[in-house]
Amino acid sequence: MRAVILCLLIAGAVGAGCVSEKKAKWEAQQAYMAGQEKAMQGATQTQPQRPQGPVVFVQGPVRNSVVEWQEGMKLSQAVVAADYTG
Repeated sequence: MRAVILCLLIAGAVGAGCVSEKKAKWEAQQAYMAGQEKAMQGATQTQPQRPQGPVVFVQGPVRNSVVEWQEGMKLSQAVVAADYTG
């Protein structure tokens, strides 16, 4: 029954004959993976670039919670680099 409904749905959408359940699952998996890949590409494009070296994490009302560590950095310099908004 499930295979018949699946075939009817796919045949209605594609306008072709019945598709095997195995092929339908494979196509659904391929579509899912393509969507996941596209979402990951979009996520990496919208996020700011993270520093590669050591970092300082700043919590609170700041625009940049991750600040690249610099030798001799003081707390006040980290807060300024984090762009404190409070």
